[in-house]
Amino acid sequence: MKKATHRRRAIKPPKSTNTVSASPAHEDRLRHKQRQDLRKQLKAVAIANAERDLAIAKDWCHIEEESWQKWLSTPDRHAKQC
Repeated sequence: MKKATHRRRAIKPPKSTNTVSASPAHEDRLRHKQRQDLRKQLKAVAIANAERDLAIAKDWCHIEEESWQKWLSTPDRHAKQC
């Protein structure tokens, strides 16, 4: 009976299928898509909170105006603050 011989072969994937790093074009496209998604999310949150934010601004408006007028009437408002 003959003894079977085994040969070891190194199998390498072709260079075109290298998945270790994505191409720069693909990375740019992915970043662009992520930025678009973030913009959409931020816009949705801003729209959802618009009424609440407006109510807060209205509540604080008179306080801000009062503080501004008080500051304007201060004679030494241009003096350096230490």
